[in-house]
Amino acid sequence: MEITKLKDSGFSLKTKLATLTINLQGQIEVAGVVITGPGEYEVKGFAITGFKGGAYLIEGEEIRLGYLTEKEEVEVLLTNSWEMAKNVQPSIVIPIDEVSADAIIKTSGLEARKEPKLSVNKLSLPEETELVILEA
Repeated sequence: MEITKLKDSGFSLKTKLATLTINLQGQIEVAGVVITGPGEYEVKGFAITGFKGGAYLIEGEEIRLGYLTEKEEVEVLLTNSWEMAKNVQPSIVIPIDEVSADAIIKTSGLEARKEPKLSVNKLSLPEETELVILEA
């Protein structure tokens, strides 16, 4: 799975089968299907669970990615809060915006690494939590 930050303040998750986009208003689009709330969905190799408040659990290519969720076990977390990340203990934390990035750096004590995109698979996950800031 390849994760990139979009210029319009969203994210793109690309797999071999499809590309999923999620914006900061909590709207997901994949293969022409728009998802805007709670429920369970399966589209083009992605299993998506929507929760109240715009949080999502997205599974694709054996990677569990959380978007603003603090209750699900995930490998990658797109978040605006270190408190949320501490509850989930993901392998990779990706702040959703610059303000969140600054706050997470200050409160986590983690050293951030900036990347234009992040390629991740089950075998490449770090043992210790890493903070990755994606540049649009």
